Amino acid sequence: MGHTILERTAEIVSNGATETELAFLVARLTEALRDALAVAECRGERLLVADASNPADGDHGPRWTPPANAFG
Repeated sequence: MGHTILERTAEIVSNGATETELAFLVARLTEALRDALAVAECRGERLLVADASNPADGDHGPRWTPPANAFG
């Protein structure tokens, strides 16, 4: 979907967009960014986080532990 929006945006802008077309593009791009943010936030809640209180595991850095609500 994002690729299609960007292609269409480039096409419209290169042909000299009207105010109505620009408003449409802004609305669609804003919607796409809002959707991308929602997905990123959802995935971010499920990512593992570094727990600095865990001792380093050799030279591999701190152990990674899931957040308390990662699986439930």
